Amino acid sequence: MIKQIDFETISPIWKKYLWPDKKEILPMSNMRYKDIPYTEISNIYEPTYFAYYIDDKIVGVNSGHQSSRFHYRSRGLYVDPQFRKQGIGTLLLAYVCTLGKANGMVYCWSLPRKSALNTYLRAGFEQTSDFSPTETSENNCHVRIDL
Repeated sequence: MIKQIDFETISPIWKKYLWPDKKEILPMSNMRYKDIPYTEISNIYEPTYFAYYIDDKIVGVNSGHQSSRFHYRSRGLYVDPQFRKQGIGTLLLAYVCTLGKANGMVYCWSLPRKSALNTYLRAGFEQTSDFSPTETSENNCHVRIDL
């Protein structure tokens, strides 16, 4: 079951499992899709955080936020290794897309690691760039799905 959570609940999971070497994890990123020029967006849009629960245990998390007037971003997808290959990541991505569509967005995008790309592809995202390093991984690529 997917439930909305807050930043205080998701941030320790991100810090421990997704971005352990990152000095500071902010509630949202100002990153934009591909070549869209950078602008400060953290003071304009509000992120939503959510988790997939089995019984009372969080086994997966993700978040979403607008990154421009018509674009929505999926950020911080993580599924506990014991619960992978069960469709939880796909459900979390479908949920973020539902949020984007409900808010009138044109597409949803993300910047997954190579190791997570298949989950995004199964959820209907399309790879739209080659792999390149980011501050948190050696192999990331852009993905996008029209809403």
